[in-house]
Amino acid sequence: MLTANELAAMRTTVNGSLPDTATIQRATTAADGAGGRTLTWATLATVAARFAPADTQGSDPQLGGQAANVSARAVDLPAGTDVTVADRIVWGTHTFEVSAVRAPRSWELLVRVALVKVV
Repeated sequence: MLTANELAAMRTTVNGSLPDTATIQRATTAADGAGGRTLTWATLATVAARFAPADTQGSDPQLGGQAANVSARAVDLPAGTDVTVADRIVWGTHTFEVSAVRAPRSWELLVRVALVKVV
């Protein structure tokens, strides 16, 4: 069994292996003044990250029931990062939709997130 101090030390080590920066965005809506609503993306957090190509072997990505031209990636974020499938993640000039969050887990060292970029 790990102690809280051991787990914290392990998380510190793992966080040191996250060389990139990810900006997590969450959708917000506001009245548009004409009776409708406008969707905007607000920055929720900017955190350390590690991006990698996702293993999509044997998958046929779809959006809205139609075949989609997409680029799949995975990103590792620090343990406890607030991210949901309704969010977006920005990495440099690339914006990705979150397709799955692989957390929480026992003795969580990081949060693994599956991403899709519509091309």
